[in-house]
Amino acid sequence: MSLFFILAAALVAVALLFLLPGLLRKEPSDSLDQLDSNIAIAKEKQASLQQALADNAISQQAFDEEMSDVEKTLAFEASTLSNNAGTKSGGTMAAILVALFIPISAGALYLHLGEPRGINAKALNEQLIAEQQAAQSNEQAPALANLLPNLEQKLQENPDDVAGWTLLGRSYLTISEFSKATQALQKAVALKDDDPDILAMLAEATAMQAGGDLSGEPYGYLEKALQLDAQHDQSRWLMAIATQQAGDHDNAIAQFEALKLSAVGNEAAIASIDQMIARSKSVTGQSSMQSQAPANTQTPTENQAQSSAQKAETSSTEPTTTVSAPPTSSISVSVSLSDAAAADSKPDEAVFIFARASSGPPMPLAVSRHQVKDLPITVTLDDSMAMIPSMTLSTFPEVTVGARVSKSGNAIAEAGDWSIEVPGITTSESAELELIIDTQK
Repeated sequence: MSLFFILAAALVAVALLFLLPGLLRKEPSDSLDQLDSNIAIAKEKQASLQQALADNAISQQAFDEEMSDVEKTLAFEASTLSNNAGTKSGGTMAAILVALFIPISAGALYLHLGEPRGINAKALNEQLIAEQQAAQSNEQAPALANLLPNLEQKLQENPDDVAGWTLLGRSYLTISEFSKATQALQKAVALKDDDPDILAMLAEATAMQAGGDLSGEPYGYLEKALQLDAQHDQSRWLMAIATQQAGDHDNAIAQFEALKLSAVGNEAAIASIDQMIARSKSVTGQSSMQSQAPANTQTPTENQAQSSAQKAETSSTEPTTTVSAPPTSSISVSVSLSDAAAADSKPDEAVFIFARASSGPPMPLAVSRHQVKDLPITVTLDDSMAMIPSMTLSTFPEVTVGARVSKSGNAIAEAGDWSIEVPGITTSESAELELIIDTQK
């Protein structure tokens, strides 16, 4: 910091060295000598006029007029010469003002336009890191949302840009604008209907508009994506979840087991798959023992055969033992309408009951869809309702639980919707909530 101020002061001093000499320089002048000469001349003329008056060479009136002219001329010349002599003092005053103005104005401009924190490099670095982290955690979605209208404008000018529509749809999906994501991805599919990536994203966006329901139109997109690429990971994930949502748990277990074979080495993915398998097994009454990834020297068929043989041998010698499923979270939610909400709602309007992370991505962790005519109703939100296996109630310590009457039928809140949200619900223990929908957007 001291070095910074020393260098700044040195630069100011150099600037003053260039400016001040010109202001302080004294031009050669003989003003004082000229004034003395003029006074002497005036005295001589005055003496001449007095002699002429004594000799009766001029009248008294002429004498008075001439003396008046002499006095006026002398006064004028004396004033002019005095002003010229004061040039030096005026230059000094200007020099003083410049010497004060430059340092003060330079400091003021630096404080306004510069970066004073830069004097302390360590403090500045820490501040920049903190600002960057805050921006990354809180400002990504708003910044992206502000840029997307520009992309939409460009796509209006170039509507055949498949990559542009895909990017727009993926971006809206990221910030949970599912309706806009669906519209953009539909345009991308219309231009290119043989891309499983686009089809899978369109299935997800369409399902999220319906509160996470993958049946119907989303299921059709997934079927087409898997026809194009049977090993497309995202489509396989969503299809397994869709199968589980449909209640075909045996088929869902088989699909999750197949996914597990391709996830060898990815512990997080395997843990999520095991949870999904355990949920389906808990419904069908099967053992929820977690399957192990196959060894590299054995094929999946050999593993299955060995597992069957081991089960047969075990069942003949030992009692059957059931291994507990991985711990899951559940929240029991009772939902009803306030008098005002009931009066403003129609029986067939959609009602979404959901849980999302209090601090984290906006995508719901669990969603249950109903209609106004079903209320009051009690539902249980749990890990089996997760749209993405790695994003479940169990993976977040606190969630926000809410319910919303959707006038449009979309999962995203819109003007006119009635809703209620309760933040800070812990997921470590099963919870029970009573929600009354009473706030209109």
